[in-house]
Amino acid sequence: MVNNDLSKILLSNNIIGEQELHDLNGIYQNNVFDIFLHLIQEGIIEREELGRLIGDSLNITYVTLKKIKFQPDVVVKLPEDFARTHKIIPMYKFGNVITVVAADPRNSIMIDNVEKLVECRVNPLFSFPDEIDEAIESNYILNNSLQGLIKDFFVSPSNTEKPDKNNPVKEEEQKCLIPEPTQKFLTENTKQIH
Repeated sequence: MVNNDLSKILLSNNIIGEQELHDLNGIYQNNVFDIFLHLIQEGIIEREELGRLIGDSLNITYVTLKKIKFQPDVVVKLPEDFARTHKIIPMYKFGNVITVVAADPRNSIMIDNVEKLVECRVNPLFSFPDEIDEAIESNYILNNSLQGLIKDFFVSPSNTEKPDKNNPVKEEEQKCLIPEPTQKFLTENTKQIH
């Protein structure tokens, strides 16, 4: 991310003055995202407005991830450790292009690596690193949990071990392992995906 471009936008939109920007650069050791969080926490600017300004400075669309539905099969095309390390997450695939959200969407080397990993062209968008972390946390864990649930969905009421494949438990004797609130959450989110 280019600090000078963002500084110009903050100054030209009268969000903060030159002295305050200089002071914040000193306090936060030129860490742009820490400065942004400070501006948001102090009520100097709304998160979405700042996101749009940053997106404009990068010439890349800003998205807030709290309003986005991810395609689980697309998310897992990118290894979780790569996503966490580089603050990037795939959102959805349309045609032959996967749209990803990154904290540094102009990092062409990272985008090239993502294209190799997902074996597809990539369209990068911008979002804040903390939102990307939350999206990674919920989407990768949700997907891993679903895969585990598929394997261990039912147990015999007489014990907690998996049913023996050679001696299956009758359907009426099966007991669901998934807590009721989790069942409801998974059912509602699955319906929203279709």
